[in-house]
Formats: sequence, C-alpha cells, structure tokens
Amino acid sequence: RFKHVGVLDIFGFEDFGDENFFEQLCINYANERLQGNFNKHIFEEELKLYKQEEMPANILEKMAVECPDNKLTLRLMKRMTEILNEGTNRTPMPDLRQKFKDEGLDLDFGKYARKDGSFEMTSYDTHFAIHHYAGRVEYRYKDMLER
Repeated sequence: RFKHVGVLDIFGFEDFGDENFFEQLCINYANERLQGNFNKHIFEEELKLYKQEEMPANILEKMAVECPDNKLTLRLMKRMTEILNEGTNRTPMPDLRQKFKDEGLDLDFGKYARKDGSFEMTSYDTHFAIHHYAGRVEYRYKDMLER
C-alpha cells in the first residue's frame, strides 16, 4: 500500500524573467489547461446543474463567480504547439518569430483579436509574450525548436 498524498499546485506557473524557454512554456501550458478545466467544472458546470435543479435566482446570483476566461489563451497555445511540432520536423529549422507572424498569431490572438489579447509580439526580436490567467510571461525564441 502507498502511504502518501499527492498535491497538484494549479497555480505553479513559472516565470524566470528573461530566461523562459520551451520547458516553461510546457509547464505553463499544462497549468493553463488545468485552470481551464477547473473553471469549467467548478464554475460553469456546477452553476448549470443548480439552474437545472431550479434553484432560486437570488441564490444563483450570489453563487455566480466571475473568473478569468482563458479559452483564447488555450486556443493560442494549442496552435503554438502545432507550429512548434511542424517546425521541429523541418530542416533547416524556420525562424520562429517569422513563422508566428506568417501564421497570424498576433492577428488571431493578439490585441487585434481582443482588447485583452493573449499573444504579444514584443518589440524585442528575441522574445514573445503570452498573457496567461496568472499574468504575462515573456518567452525566448532562442532554441525553442531545438529543445
């Protein structure tokens, strides 16, 4: 028999300032997905269940919780993993910044898509930023495909 308790820290985002690479992107993507599942199951589906049970409206209003919607960020990160996967299968490896531009990530997921966009092509040629539910994190393009 196992005698331990496992604890999952869904707020375990990593941000190492100027040194966020592929590993941090993966960790933060996993945490973003966990947060999305948590939001869906705890806030959205529970409220639907209570509505189906015809709970009084005044109680439902008190139970309604506004939580950050991270669906745009999840769609962005899914698209990014597809681009990264495609890029690792090519020789020579593409310029990732240019690939993100060519794929329209800034148009589809940036401030052009929504006022509070999830993706940002920074003014630095070496970084891009993702606005996670936990905050903004800059990632380096360097060696992203090689890792």
